[in-house]
Order: sequence, then structure tokens, then C-alpha cells
Amino acid sequence: MENGNSKELLCFAGKGVTYAVEFSEVIEICTHIKAEKIPCLPEYFCGICHYKGNIISIVAMDKSGAVPAKDTLGGQDKGGHDNVVIVVDSGQYQFGISIQGEPWISTVDGNKIEDIRESLVPDKWKEKAVYRTESEVICQLDLAKSSEALASQ
Repeated sequence: MENGNSKELLCFAGKGVTYAVEFSEVIEICTHIKAEKIPCLPEYFCGICHYKGNIISIVAMDKSGAVPAKDTLGGQDKGGHDNVVIVVDSGQYQFGISIQGEPWISTVDGNKIEDIRESLVPDKWKEKAVYRTESEVICQLDLAKSSEALASQ
């Protein structure tokens, strides 16, 4: 929801950084999704699943990130962390992002950081903006550019 310079983002923890997506891009937050592994794909591809009549890919933020040990996403991983899949729509693709723990809502008020010297996102992911709040730095993902980069792998 946006009010003037205010924007609410769906945030989730990454490895040392907070990532976020716009609510307009979120289709559903899911647990207990059955994923089928596909051989010979990069490690950050968790697999594919059937989602409401479509087959979608599920990816993790990085290859050492939230990839569960078994074929069921959701529930808990070996370390007792909750696994969640955020199903998103990039405009051209629908896909899932596997995360550990629960996502949360954060409001950013025009506190965009303009000068970033290096990207805060791993590998093929692209950032749209970086915001600073009182308690964290939030890297908003550019799902359109990220999905293109992931699909070209």
C-alpha cells in the first residue's frame, strides 16, 4: 500500500541482509509445497511444483540459502527453521521464492538510499531499490529483471 512517499513491502531475511518484494507482486505466501527436483540446474533452483493448475519454478535467494533438504517446502528444515514459499508474479513469469522463517511487513518512507556502490543481492538477482529504516536496511528485489536473469540461466 502506498501513501505519498510511504510504501509497504513484504520483507524476509536473507544471508546478512533483508530482502523485500512489493505487495502487488505477491500472489500468495505458502507452506508445505511439494517440489520436484530437476537435475542439472543451478543449486538455487529448488525445483518445480504444481500451483493452481500451473507448473512454477521455486528458487532460493542464493545457493547456500533457504533450499530445504527434502522435497517438501514448508514445515521446517534440518535446523528447525520454518521454510516458506512466496509465490510472486514478475509480469512475465510466476515463480516461488523459498525463504526461511516468516516474512514481515515493513513501511519505508521515502528513505531510499541513492548511492549503492555494490549490489546487495546474490548471483542473478537484481535490486530495484535499497531503503534504510530505523532497524534495518531493506533491499527491494526487481522481480522483472531478476526473473529474466534467472530464466536465461
